[in-house]
Formats: sequence, structure tokens, C-alpha cells
Amino acid sequence: MILRKKSKLLRKLFCMMLAGVMVSSSGNVVTNFATQSNGIVYAAETEQTDSEKFNELVDELLKAYVTADPLSYNMYIQNPKEYNIDESAINYKFGEITTTLDGYKEDDAATVEIINALNSINYNRLTKDEQDLYDLIRFSYSKPGFNEKFAFYDQELSPYLGVLANLPNSLANYNFNSKQDFYNYLEIIKSVPDYFKSVLEHAKIQSEKGLFMSDRQLDENIEIAKSFIANKEDNFMITVFDHNIDKVRMSKSEAKKLKEANKDLVLNTMIPAYEDMIKGLEPLRGTGIGDYQGVCAYKNGKEYYEELVRQYSGSTMSIPQMKKEFEEQRQNLLNEAQKMFMENPDLLNQLMTEPLKIKVLSDPNEILEQLQEKASVLYPKLEGIEFGVKYVDPSLEPYSAPAFVYPISLDGNKEYTVNDLIQIKYSEDNVIKFTGDVKNTIEVSTESEIKEEVGDIVIRSSLTEEE
Repeated sequence: MILRKKSKLLRKLFCMMLAGVMVSSSGNVVTNFATQSNGIVYAAETEQTDSEKFNELVDELLKAYVTADPLSYNMYIQNPKEYNIDESAINYKFGEITTTLDGYKEDDAATVEIINALNSINYNRLTKDEQDLYDLIRFSYSKPGFNEKFAFYDQELSPYLGVLANLPNSLANYNFNSKQDFYNYLEIIKSVPDYFKSVLEHAKIQSEKGLFMSDRQLDENIEIAKSFIANKEDNFMITVFDHNIDKVRMSKSEAKKLKEANKDLVLNTMIPAYEDMIKGLEPLRGTGIGDYQGVCAYKNGKEYYEELVRQYSGSTMSIPQMKKEFEEQRQNLLNEAQKMFMENPDLLNQLMTEPLKIKVLSDPNEILEQLQEKASVLYPKLEGIEFGVKYVDPSLEPYSAPAFVYPISLDGNKEYTVNDLIQIKYSEDNVIKFTGDVKNTIEVSTESEIKEEVGDIVIRSSLTEEE
């Protein structure tokens, strides 16, 4: 059943979000959802079973999240038709960060609408799996009025996890599942300057309200931007794009055109956007919190932090309760260690004088394999987990997290090569048609012209027009 599958996908998506791996690049997803919420109201008002209501809500939420911005859509979805997503309606441009109080009020209104839809469903009439997903969804939304009360507290420019560091990495991991994806990608790059302008405007408002970052964090953001623009001609966003083009079978002329277009956008659109960000941020120095202070330094910052903890931990415990739990766990570990030393008085001396007989792993694949093995001691063992390892570009290494998870698509995990199948067909006028992508057909008359356009490929001359 498709709705059942969507429920499982949304569970996976929300787990990713709670783990902090979902990449957000165009403001609050809830705002996007507000424009698509008619389905939820309809689900709450028609005569349906509670499971049907819930599954319809899941359907709408899934579509809202994965279509919230072009990077999220590209990251999570390969087969839009399977989930009734109109691909033609996807806007391949970044949105803008909320810079008005009304924007935050709209987010609150959308949150209330979603919570009301959840409240209209009889929790006790859902299956156990549906109840688990219901709880997960409910925890992911803030309390009504939260967005307005804490308007502009959200940090788009936090070091390591903010826009300046994450955007290049997200673009470098863009999925090219069809030739059209290359053109969509270029449209996204074109929208970066306007997106950055809204981020900078958001930062200026934070500065005015005493919600700006510390000077230390400001320096880190500026260094991230400088590092990105340091090697202009050899910028990794040029080399990575070229590498992706080279993996695809397309005409040499089209490949050249795409490479040139991307290079021009990186040099004359994206890098200038980073330069403008540096110029715009520098005057805000000295207007934020002190170095090494967190959000608790802001007015009502502790309350803001408590709500973030609730959302991201999935726990109803208060901060004091969590501290008590941590302290009890720490004390238990200390007691266990003390018992070991009392039973073996020489153990401490051995630890201090003898090298530890522990194999230090350096290969990322081995580390991840070991992580799965050790995690199974405390968590259910998951079979058949597939993953790949990629390295952050050296220019961003000093400013990126030591390691991070980049999720695969929700509906597949296929390494796809555009034009993987080459077809040669002869038309009535004996013109050879090289067709790999139905949207891009190159007409040539000789094998040599094919090689000129496409490069060395295996030509199956036995193909007929019917084939």
C-alpha cells in the first residue's frame, strides 16, 4: 500500500531530522507547508477512519518536507510520481530566510494547523507503528506561539553547521539522476545571491535585537567564506561539477556548454555572493553575545534552549532532570571503575606504563563498520546497511564537522549514469540519431560525426529503426 510506504518514509525522514542530518537551505519548512495544507483540513473534516486520516496527513507532510527547497527535493526523492509529487511545480531556486515578524507568525499558524490535524485523530485507534510515528511527528513541532516569541533566535550562520559551510558541501553532493538535473543545478546556483541577501538581512536584524553571534563565531564564519573563495579558478565546485559531467554520456558540445556555464556562475555569481557576505558581516562585529556564550546568554535564552532540547531529543524531561540522569550515569561509571581498581590494584599502573592494546583504525570504512558492531550492544542490530564514504574538499576541512551524515534518497539508492544506454537509430533519410536522453537527440550522418560529438562509444550498427 502506497500510504503505508509513505508512513515508513516519513518515519525515516523524521529520524534523520532528529539526528540533525537534514540539510535546510531555504528557511522554515513549516512556511512551505502552510501553502499546501488544504489536504490536512480536508482529512480532518471528512468521514474517514483515524488511520486513514493519519495516513493522509503523513502524505501531505512528506510532500511538504521533501519539496520545501530544491536541495531537499534532490536529496530525498528520485521517483516523484510514486508519491504524487508534481515535479513541474518544484522551484529550483532557494527561498529567502524570514526577515519579518509576520513570517514567524505564519510559521506559528501553520504549526497550529498541523497540531490541530493531529489532535483530530484518535490516538488510541491507530496501530502501534502509527502511534510511534505520531509521537515522532508531534515532538518535531514547537509549541504554539514559539516562533513569534523567539523570532530571529534561529542561527543561519552558526559555524560548522551554518549556511556558509554547509551550502558548498550540499551542492557538491547534489544528485545528478538525469540530464535535466544539471540544468536544475545551475538554476539553484543563480539564486544564491538573493538567498544570501536574506541571510545577511536576518543577521542585521539579530544585531539590532541583541541576538547576534559572538565575535569569535563571526571570525569563524568569515574564515569559512575566505577559504571558499581562496582558489577561484580551481574552486572545488568547478572541479566536482566537471567530474560529474565526465561520468555522463552526452555530446562533447553540450558537456562543454554546461561546464562553461557552471564555471561562470561559480566565478561571477557564487563567489561574489560570499564576498558580499564578508563585507556585510564585518560591520556587525561587537554587537553580539560574548565569546563562548551560548543561546542562554540571550534574553529568555534558557527557555528557548529548553524547547530546542525537547524537539531534538524527543524527551519530555526538564533540563534539571536530564542533568540528574547524566550525573547518576557518570557516578555509576566511576563506581564501576573504582571497583575494578580495588579488585586489581596493579591495573592503574598498567594503564599508565603499558601501551594500550587497542587497534587504532584510520580507514573510514573500517571505523563505520566497527561503529555498527559496537552500537549493536546497546541498540537493535540493523542488517544490510549500505553506505559510501566521501571526503570534504580540503579547502573546507578546517571549518567542517569532523564527520557528518549525508542521507540517501528516501525512495532508492541507485547509482545512476545518464545516457547509460546508448541507442543508435536510422531515420528514413539515413541520418543516424544518437539518443540517450529523450529530451536531447543529436542528429549526425556518419560514425565519425558521432565520435566528434560524443567521443568514443560502442556503436551497435545492427540496431534497426524498430529497435
